[in-house]
Amino acid sequence: MSEEQKKEQSTQSKPMTEKEREDRRRKRDIEYRKRIQAIKQATTPEEREAIYNSVHSKHVAYQKKVELKPTTFKEKWANYWYHYKAMTFCILAIAALVILFVHDMLTKDKFDLEIMAITTSANANYSYEGVEEALTQYVEDVNKDDKKRVLIDPITLDDNPNGMEDANYRMAAVVKYQASVSEVYHIVYILDQVQYDDLKELGATFVDLSDYSDNSNVDGDKYYIKDDSDFESLPNRENLMLVVRDIQNSSKRNHKKTQEIYQRDLEVVKKIIAE
Repeated sequence: MSEEQKKEQSTQSKPMTEKEREDRRRKRDIEYRKRIQAIKQATTPEEREAIYNSVHSKHVAYQKKVELKPTTFKEKWANYWYHYKAMTFCILAIAALVILFVHDMLTKDKFDLEIMAITTSANANYSYEGVEEALTQYVEDVNKDDKKRVLIDPITLDDNPNGMEDANYRMAAVVKYQASVSEVYHIVYILDQVQYDDLKELGATFVDLSDYSDNSNVDGDKYYIKDDSDFESLPNRENLMLVVRDIQNSSKRNHKKTQEIYQRDLEVVKKIIAE
């Protein structure tokens, strides 16, 4: 930015007195007369055109000075921060949640079976401790720690969060949900009908459990847990189902570790749904 532009901005930042406005008009008149005189004194058309173009370009630049693009890093940063401050905070918040979730997945205790339970607010606040204990009878001591442990990781998705606290919880739940689905962190899910339909719409596919059991609660790729005593500690479970993610239609279908977990978890589910 030139000294003239800086001076102009400084002048515009505060109201001008009548004397200052008069001085400005006088200077403009003097400058105008000088330019007219210079054009008159030009001896050739080329000189007059050069003087006119010089005057005209300065005039256009003055008129459009508010449209001048930032050139220095400081000006570019100020321009970016003015327009994208809110979006930047949102991106940083989401990135922090993703990092925390991935860190949690990599550093948390290892279990012999992990299930993600995704429900709407109608089925919120479940306690899965009783179910975790009941399902240990079906798992092997995969981690060789002389313990059989099952983890059910619950999240609640509500389309109508009530207040900032609920909105923040929903953002965290959505990030956790999307990471689990896209990265295939879980093979076995407990879902209600709403979440089952949503996952199907997103393109997720599940294993056809009717190939492995004639249990009356098996309906294609769904196993309804309403009559299963292993899940009796859950209230309002009539609409809840157990499903197994089909990794063949996922991004991790060729991932060796994911294939191992898939085979192991599927064997556990076969035992759960057996007659």
